[in-house]
Amino acid sequence: MAITHPIKGRGDIGTILNGSTIEENQEEDVGKKIHLHPQRTMDQFNTIFVHIPRCRIIVCKECGTGVVKAHVATHLNSKHAYLTVSTRTDVVRVVRAMNDLAEDEDRVVYPEPGSDPIPHLRIWQDGIKCEAKENDATTCGYIRRTVQDMQLHCRNKHNWTNPRKRGRTSKGPRIETNRMWIKGVCCQKFAHAGRLGRLFEVSSQDRGEAKGDTGGESVMIQRRLEAVFQETTAVLDEVDKKANARIEPDRNRYVTHAWLNRTGWARHLGGLDREWLLELIQKPRRNEKALSKVCWAVQMVIWKAQQASRPSVVGFPAMNYINRREMGSETNEKPFNARQTGKTMAKYAGWWSSVIRYVWRTHELEVMKAQETEADAQENRDGGSKGVRGRRPPYRLTASQIVWLWKIKQVAGEDEEEAEDGSQHQPIEGGDEDVESEEDIDEEKEGLLEAHVLGLLLSLLDHHLKDDEYKSAFVSATAVMGVDGDRGWKDPLVYTPIISAVVTIARMLVLYTAVKTRQDRVTEIMEKEGYVRQDCKGAMG
Repeated sequence: MAITHPIKGRGDIGTILNGSTIEENQEEDVGKKIHLHPQRTMDQFNTIFVHIPRCRIIVCKECGTGVVKAHVATHLNSKHAYLTVSTRTDVVRVVRAMNDLAEDEDRVVYPEPGSDPIPHLRIWQDGIKCEAKENDATTCGYIRRTVQDMQLHCRNKHNWTNPRKRGRTSKGPRIETNRMWIKGVCCQKFAHAGRLGRLFEVSSQDRGEAKGDTGGESVMIQRRLEAVFQETTAVLDEVDKKANARIEPDRNRYVTHAWLNRTGWARHLGGLDREWLLELIQKPRRNEKALSKVCWAVQMVIWKAQQASRPSVVGFPAMNYINRREMGSETNEKPFNARQTGKTMAKYAGWWSSVIRYVWRTHELEVMKAQETEADAQENRDGGSKGVRGRRPPYRLTASQIVWLWKIKQVAGEDEEEAEDGSQHQPIEGGDEDVESEEDIDEEKEGLLEAHVLGLLLSLLDHHLKDDEYKSAFVSATAVMGVDGDRGWKDPLVYTPIISAVVTIARMLVLYTAVKTRQDRVTEIMEKEGYVRQDCKGAMG
């Protein structure tokens, strides 16, 4: 009996339909498919979307966003991947057969100001509408939700100037602000961003009740329920976010979290602020130029380590030995594979850069003490607390690790102090994610910095674990990489690729160190032999 893989059984409907458009010779097949089970197909469509003919768009009920014909396949693949391929394919075919649906964003018709709200789209009641006259007949009608954005629009489009200047308001008569906008406008938008992210005015709920349309009372009840549901969902999300801000040790006797008990993350990071921990592994800020140099050196060391991890360089015995497991079957030896693509290696190196950033930013901080954890826990029970910042988990650096950090700072320098206005807190611009920019450094210091960084990476791995594995700075960093800002902790399926990447790079670093050590030894012997030969030639001459 054949068993279908649960993941492989699902696919990308864009490939099934040969892209985002249907060729002319496929229209007949589309019609046949729809007419085979018309009621079932339309039920599938109506379950996911609602059609708005006056706007030439469909609205996703679950996501609360508008979708045009060209993007329906992408939307289903990314937001509704839980549906089977056949269901998504049927829905795409139904949408593409609609004649009153816009092909792209430019053909969407926005509703007239004051129209009834579009169902399943969020309604904002704090819109600010521009009332500037255009062509002595119509008004601008541009809508934003902040006064600053509206002032910028009026200044750029209508040459508006603010008569109020900076400083304290004088005691004289109040200056007219010369406003060109009105507040309290009900508005909606089809998407969170992009070309469909434009706000448009709709009627308020009270005005909709006064119109007395057919079934208006039931429609307004439904709209109010949707508004209450959206507001409640937003409040609950905010409550969950605040609840997850502070890391709590897993000591609940009624709720067992097997994954956290196995990893021990909550015990090790207990009492610390979750958001602050995530900031520790982010890309260097503008004032952290020394850290930027170190992270760039990490990228270069890992790239060279991959180039050295080849059978033609180290031989098959070394490739087999580095991949050997001490536990498992007797035939578990196979050559180590270091043929990852450049994109994959950039992602792998990013996790090792996170380890270095964490150690660099925390090794000089004071250790989080048990008394602080208990005091903060009591404060959290009384009035709420976001957790402790500016303290590090109780890991210890070995003498070798301290020496390597000191050597690195002698070459890369020290980071600047943070600016009080926060202007230095932005990450360094440019480059791909997890790839730091190279600062000005000469070739000699460049090689020296890479050698020191390699020594630090190996010393982090060469940390003997005794009664507590979290005494290791490297293991402590892997715990921080398990923190999830939204859901609390990364689950095993998400975290496993991270630790696999870390292990893969560790094997490359060991092979690279062996190659580099051998090359240095050969060079040393050759230099000594050269000196001996020169001495012999001098004696013979």
